[in-house]
Amino acid sequence: ASTLQRARQIGIAEGLKYVFVGNIPGEEGENSICPHCRKTVVERMGFSIISQNLDDGKCGYCGEPIAGVFSKSAT
Repeated sequence: ASTLQRARQIGIAEGLKYVFVGNIPGEEGENSICPHCRKTVVERMGFSIISQNLDDGKCGYCGEPIAGVFSKSAT
């Protein structure tokens, strides 16, 4: 787990906006975070989406465009 977290931190430090860590339930790295306001826009638990706060591909909090393809509802 620590190796994956370190890899995530390196990616973020190098300017990557969306760096995910999988297979570690409960870790921050499994969620999508808005690069502008830093709030969680897609919350995951394992392979399931728990909640989404997106509005037409934008952060539901600040309106920042979020890269990705998203369904209209959490599954």
